[in-house]
Amino acid sequence: MKKTILLVLLITGSLSFIYADIHLPSIISDNMVLQRNSQARIWGKTDTGSLLKITTGWNGKEYKVSVDKEGKWELFVETTEAGGPYNMTIESKKEKKVLQNIFLGDVWICSGQSNTEMPVKGFTGQPVENSIDAIIESQSYPSIHMYTAKQTPALTPQEDVAGQWEQASVSTTGDFSAIGYFFAKTLQDVLKIPIGIVHFSWGGSSIETWMSKENLKKYDHIDLSNIEIHPQVPQQIPTLLYNGMLLPVVNYSVKGFIWYQGESNIPVYQHYTSLFTDLVSEWRDLFGGGEELPFYFVQIAPFQYDDPMKRESAYLREAQMKCLEAVPNTGMAVTLDAGELQCIHPAKKEIVGKRLAYQALNKAYNYENIPCDGPVMSDIEIKEDKLIVSFKNAEHGLYPMFVELEGFEVAGEDKKYFPAKAVVTNFWNKIEVSSIEVERPRYVRYGFRNYVKGSLYNAYGLPAGSFRSDK
Repeated sequence: MKKTILLVLLITGSLSFIYADIHLPSIISDNMVLQRNSQARIWGKTDTGSLLKITTGWNGKEYKVSVDKEGKWELFVETTEAGGPYNMTIESKKEKKVLQNIFLGDVWICSGQSNTEMPVKGFTGQPVENSIDAIIESQSYPSIHMYTAKQTPALTPQEDVAGQWEQASVSTTGDFSAIGYFFAKTLQDVLKIPIGIVHFSWGGSSIETWMSKENLKKYDHIDLSNIEIHPQVPQQIPTLLYNGMLLPVVNYSVKGFIWYQGESNIPVYQHYTSLFTDLVSEWRDLFGGGEELPFYFVQIAPFQYDDPMKRESAYLREAQMKCLEAVPNTGMAVTLDAGELQCIHPAKKEIVGKRLAYQALNKAYNYENIPCDGPVMSDIEIKEDKLIVSFKNAEHGLYPMFVELEGFEVAGEDKKYFPAKAVVTNFWNKIEVSSIEVERPRYVRYGFRNYVKGSLYNAYGLPAGSFRSDK
């Protein structure tokens, strides 16, 4: 008898799935975070072509929406101040869906390559510092929710991608993107509101794979004539992740973006500033926010690559620095002090997530008393046999003072560089740089190699990025 009942239940359950009338994209589901104080878009498909009724639990409002000939529907629901959990009901003539544990808060897109993908629990043989403590402490942050999309390349634009919302807990946080989680945790510590992270990334992905074919047409170095899904590295083929992972979520209302990518574009660093500019513009247009949507990114960390003394990644870091001037409403988290010589996935993910959050808190949330930018070279004075280098973002001085800093080089008019002595002077925002090998120095550079260990900070402990004065 028990076997008969179980068989009936299994058949009934299977039939209810087969004949489900309301079909929602994976991002519209239990545990989602909707953008607070907005008109948040909800969309999906039905099989009946009838009217749908949607009821939002946070304000008790009822909406009715018509279904088009293809069974598609969408509407904007009004969200209120941050809070939750709430339910949302979607009803057709044949079916009633109740989405549960919905929160209203701020939603951020989190994307990039493997340093974005790296989870809180780390990769095999590549740990994340303080991962166990972070996982345990996440039990106290149940209003951090994270949606992770399945890695899906596609030749044509897709309407949905496999993915799932998860709530931070001991059993789930280890699988979250580390920088996404630490970013969200820092925001929540200050804002005290639910934070949703929409995460899609793929290790080794190029920036071109996250962009549309139309956006890439102006780049002569990119071959768009015969795009195929490469079986080994599909994430390096132009447009494939744009089609398969980005487009399915662009209807979702968001607060802004965080991005950690660039390592795969080192061989073509000279195009990166332009590509990044075009990517940001396209993504902002797709998500419907224009320049009002902030875009914060990570400057890639030092690593040996094929030779730690070479400079290819320094040129990419320089291109990323140029993005700050090229693209409005952006910010950059510097990681010159957080790289590892032999591991391209540095363990210091918490500080990266925090530095991205400092950008957001200062610039998007107007916490002007939370510093977010490290020292940036602003002026050079030639003084006999030394250079006096001045910095902005050093209102309370540079650090450390009166000790020799690593990573500085100077050159004369011939631009032949030699290691230099560099010391923070009594003038709080200036450094004296000199070399016994260069009688009349004219140019300076700092941290301009594949692998360096950042040595220069401001008084808030925010590092300077690599730079050079011989443009």
